[in-house]
Amino acid sequence: ADLGAVMGYGMSALIRSFLVEPYPAGQQNSGSAVAWRFKFMLEREIRDGDLLLVHAPKEYVLECVTGFISVYLPQPECIGSRAWFSFAGAGVAALSKMTPLSFESATVVEFQLKTRNPLMKPAMNVMELIHCRGLRSMNASALTAPFGCPAGGSAVAS
Repeated sequence: ADLGAVMGYGMSALIRSFLVEPYPAGQQNSGSAVAWRFKFMLEREIRDGDLLLVHAPKEYVLECVTGFISVYLPQPECIGSRAWFSFAGAGVAALSKMTPLSFESATVVEFQLKTRNPLMKPAMNVMELIHCRGLRSMNASALTAPFGCPAGGSAVAS
């Protein structure tokens, strides 16, 4: 019998439950301040050193200092249209609060960030949530690509 093999690459799981909605609900005018409420369920467990990364359209500037609300996530850091939640050095209690979708007791993780609506509709109106693993350290210089995990990390779900 003939047999062939082709080198491949790992695929990350698809985050099947990801919702972003403006708060308060209703008409959101250009140039106005708005809060976004995010809801999602993890596909994989959070481990020490993992990172959750939000990429908003580049026309938005996310605000992480004020307006952040979450029961489950640590205080994020923001640069422009990106926000990230680092679990480096997180204790067992913090990591075990969020149960992935594969368990009956799966956790709906919710958080809120503030931003301002741009004056013009974004050219690429796409929001991305990525669960990254394998980063040795996280800082703004690691954010080199417009989407995906920072340099040195790999996506376990997106």
